[in-house]
Amino acid sequence: MQRREVVVLILSIVFAATISGAQTDVTWHTLTSSNGEFAVTVPATYKAYKNKRRNSVLVFGSGNEAYFDTTFEKTEDADNWIASLRRSASERAEQNEFSVGDARVYTYKLTDGNAIMYSVDVLTRKGSYSVVVTSRAADNPALASMLASIRLNNERLLKDVSGQDPTSSATLKISSLRSSDIIRAAIQRRQQGQVEVVEGADRPFDKRSEIYSRRLIILEKPVAKYNEAGRSKMIQGNVKLRVLLKANGDIGRITVVNGLPHGLTDQAIEAAKLIRFLPAEVLGVPIDREVTVEYSFVIY
Repeated sequence: MQRREVVVLILSIVFAATISGAQTDVTWHTLTSSNGEFAVTVPATYKAYKNKRRNSVLVFGSGNEAYFDTTFEKTEDADNWIASLRRSASERAEQNEFSVGDARVYTYKLTDGNAIMYSVDVLTRKGSYSVVVTSRAADNPALASMLASIRLNNERLLKDVSGQDPTSSATLKISSLRSSDIIRAAIQRRQQGQVEVVEGADRPFDKRSEIYSRRLIILEKPVAKYNEAGRSKMIQGNVKLRVLLKANGDIGRITVVNGLPHGLTDQAIEAAKLIRFLPAEVLGVPIDREVTVEYSFVIY
């Protein structure tokens, strides 16, 4: 799964909201890392995706018009992750970086005319954790409560956030969660429409980005098969495609940016048609999103 396009919280934000309304109509669960060092409390309407290959769990959902997207993952590559977050940050975003003991925290805030998004990424020696929350309004009590609930080693992480902790009805280790039905349905889904294939030039993606309430989730990306014609001609290299992943779960237009001869481009296209995913969402509404996909052909 590709690393998401991150958006993070600036700690100088002070929330004026209280959670008097949020407590009565949302049931909350506290999710903790398997090692017990990290926790966040979220509305209990969440769905989970357990990615065994990456040794990670992604949890997403919403409550009181606030959307959340959290990740618990084991990692040994903290420096590269921090660097990738800086590179992918929107030019419009407010960013901050600080340490808590041995942990490194990267925060990000992004706003536009329709929504506000905060993200907190925490990197420790035991794992990496991410919490992204979005809402139409900065003073949404549920949004403030989720940010206030984040704990690192049982200590409140964001001390400058004035939201109150929600009352949790259950505490669950992230390892106890199983992938939800929505994940299985997306993996089993079959293409409904025709896939258009065109030639095109490469172009940079807009770094301003959408404010996603749920990131694009790639569930399966099959490997392109090396055909006999390409192998016999000793053809090696990369096929680069831009693939439109549609809001309805279909593969849309595939643009060939860089191809290879002797049928290898076709092999890459056929593999791209079999990508399975959950579409990105903006304030809970699925949207189309184009991504770059590369397939390598190497003779060993």
